Amino acid sequence: MIAVDETGRELYASYLTNMYSAYKYFDRATHFRVAKTIATICDDCPAAWADRMFYAGNIFTPMFLGNLVHTSLFYFAVADRKP
Repeated sequence: MIAVDETGRELYASYLTNMYSAYKYFDRATHFRVAKTIATICDDCPAAWADRMFYAGNIFTPMFLGNLVHTSLFYFAVADRKP
C-alpha cells in the first residue's frame, strides 16, 4: 500500500512494511507460493506500479501472531471520513 499525504505526495512506497513491525520477522519466500510483478497479472497496469510485487499464499498463522494486513473495516473508515 502506498501512503500519500493530503496533497497526494507519496510518503511511503510500501507503507504496510513500515507500519507493521511484524514484517521484520516475516519471510515472504517462505509463506507466499506466488511472487510476481503487478504487470504480469494486470494488463493495463500503470507504469508506476508495473514493477511492484504481488504475493499470494496462506498467511493465516503469521497474521494470527502479528498484524500483517489492513482489514476491510479500515478502508471503509477512511472512505467514509469527511474533511
